[in-house]
Amino acid sequence: MKRSALFFFVFLTPLLATSLGAQTPEKVWRLGLLAPSHEALRAFLAIALPALAQHGFVQGRNLLVEGQSGAREDLPDLAKWLVANKPDAIVAMSESAIIPVQRATTVIPIVMSFIGRDPVGLGLVTSWARPGGNVTGLVILTPELEVKRFELLLEAVPGARRIGVLAPRWKEPEQDPRLVALQGAAKRMGVRLVETFAAGPAEYPAAFSALRAASVQALLIAGSPEFFRDGVTLAQLALDTGLPTIGQWREMATQGCLLGYGPSFQELLRQTVEDYVVKIFKGAKPGDLPLAGPTRFQFAINGKTAQSLHLTVPASVVLRADEVIN
Repeated sequence: MKRSALFFFVFLTPLLATSLGAQTPEKVWRLGLLAPSHEALRAFLAIALPALAQHGFVQGRNLLVEGQSGAREDLPDLAKWLVANKPDAIVAMSESAIIPVQRATTVIPIVMSFIGRDPVGLGLVTSWARPGGNVTGLVILTPELEVKRFELLLEAVPGARRIGVLAPRWKEPEQDPRLVALQGAAKRMGVRLVETFAAGPAEYPAAFSALRAASVQALLIAGSPEFFRDGVTLAQLALDTGLPTIGQWREMATQGCLLGYGPSFQELLRQTVEDYVVKIFKGAKPGDLPLAGPTRFQFAINGKTAQSLHLTVPASVVLRADEVIN
């Protein structure tokens, strides 16, 4: 399976990166990009290419973008492929991409876009203010955000006392700080947390069957690149199971979840380019560029989903939403 995946993504690259010559003979800037899904790759390019062009880095003139995406198990080999091409910087999207790239090079600048755990604790950087080494970028402290989503879900469904959480199977529960944070929040709020796990689409039906059997009344979909990629499928399964659900991004509400809350995905990608890639291209060292967090959060409610669930979201919650989808 790994060999076929690599074959596919090697042939995908020419669709994403075209070298048509440089603005000056001596320099063409090369940007590597590693993402956990083709959708994430496309989303980044849609934001990054116009932003880079505004700063004088134009694809086809003095910029070459080499993008790779793949399943979690393929990312280490794809990281090595990118490093072997010696780009001027590599943007790694999600922890599953960041760690393989960091292991593959200690020289090429790496921009995290973004990581959900403290990179100091993971040994990726020395400190937030002065990362040191070749890694810098954006951090989202996922445990705190998961607790915020949990609170919003309980406010939207105030009668719920059995809350399900769908988490990625690749995480060991005792090592996942998100689940530890959610367990603590559930205890404080006097509700029961029912955990279930899935590694991908093949396991989703069984996970929702388990949630149904446990009589959960609402569901939190934990942050995961795979869950975001499969947002439409998960939203439909939640609706079929009769579960009000919250996801990690505003976009997951547009995909059919009842609620979506998180940083602005587009703003994070813009920050990645303007605060890190551009500065590195202009000579800044990644070790001197401080880590940063999100600057904008979005909260969306899907009114159509609420109607389908025969649920009235309290007005106090609706008034706090940035968007109500009807």
